[in-house]
Amino acid sequence: MNQNSSVLSLNPIPILIYSNTKSDGQRLGKKIDKDVHPNLSIATQKTVEDEIKALSKPLILLIEKSLADDHVVKFVEHIMKTYDPAEVGIFCLCRQSDNKRVASFAAHGLVDFQPTPVTSEILNARIALCHKNLVREKALKDAYIRDPLTSLPNRQHFLDQAKNLYASAKRDQIELMMAIIEPDHLGRINRHYGQSVGDHILQEIAGILIKRKRDTDLLCRFDGSKFVLLAVNMAETHLITFLDDMLASLQAHAFTAGTQKLWITGSIGATSYLGRDIVDMVYQAEEALFQSRSDGHNRFTILNEMTSDPVPVRSFM
Repeated sequence: MNQNSSVLSLNPIPILIYSNTKSDGQRLGKKIDKDVHPNLSIATQKTVEDEIKALSKPLILLIEKSLADDHVVKFVEHIMKTYDPAEVGIFCLCRQSDNKRVASFAAHGLVDFQPTPVTSEILNARIALCHKNLVREKALKDAYIRDPLTSLPNRQHFLDQAKNLYASAKRDQIELMMAIIEPDHLGRINRHYGQSVGDHILQEIAGILIKRKRDTDLLCRFDGSKFVLLAVNMAETHLITFLDDMLASLQAHAFTAGTQKLWITGSIGATSYLGRDIVDMVYQAEEALFQSRSDGHNRFTILNEMTSDPVPVRSFM
């Protein structure tokens, strides 16, 4: 194993070379270790934005153009506004004459730079550094937006994402349904088996809900043992089946406490009532959840905008 392979022990990150011509990019690409970076693409000014959109993130954008080019400055500004540092790392190979501009150019989001000409060894070492920066930025982002126990989006990130969907629903462009899912009697399980068992149950519930949700749905660990799902354009006839299947999935799953199997149920409160804002919608779903729990657990209640009274729907005994 060469030294670059040992440095980059994580999954390879795509590299996009942005050059004046494709042949220039190909010549530069020959210096990059293909064993470490097998996913290598080349783009010119006409194709670079489409290439960035098409490639998986995170990626390293390797710019082989002069910093004296105003188009490069505007392009970097655009990329940094469009993508956060955990998605695109920018590494520029600049001309010797560009050195005076490097300090000011860093304010536009330049992650790293290297004067040309550059040897293969130095190039791969600087790419490895860019890779490490991307990994660090992703870890920082995940720490900010994800719940550390379940790895689901946390409450604040969910609300930030939901605001745009909510605004579209207010303009009658889409329909929204919010559901709060909570395991029944988790506090009793924590007291009897310990907090670690309860935490493990929440992790497994998160896995169950991830499998049940659609790609267009938002899911988060909202608070304590509560999970919130925001569904887009789900017909109410499908909603009843969807929620019932979710309860069935929880009840059919064998949770564990050491060598002992545990069988638990869940309760759900759902609403399509938009209310005044996204927080009001959460409140309506919580009211429906309270109704489900008051009626005996292991069921869901739908509160919609057609009625002011919850509509209880019994799941199964």
